[in-house]
Amino acid sequence: MDDQEALQKTLNRARRALQILEEQKAGFGIRIPVDLQIELEEKKKKSLA
Repeated sequence: MDDQEALQKTLNRARRALQILEEQKAGFGIRIPVDLQIELEEKKKKSLA
């Protein structure tokens, strides 16, 4: 596995983790602190770029 593949796997895991957090937040009304929410949104934007 080369560096590109390893990076892609890591990004995919991070995207899935964010997706799970978003699902939990939507499904259970979990309160995420504003500063953490902003940080998660910034990371999500970077991962999509």
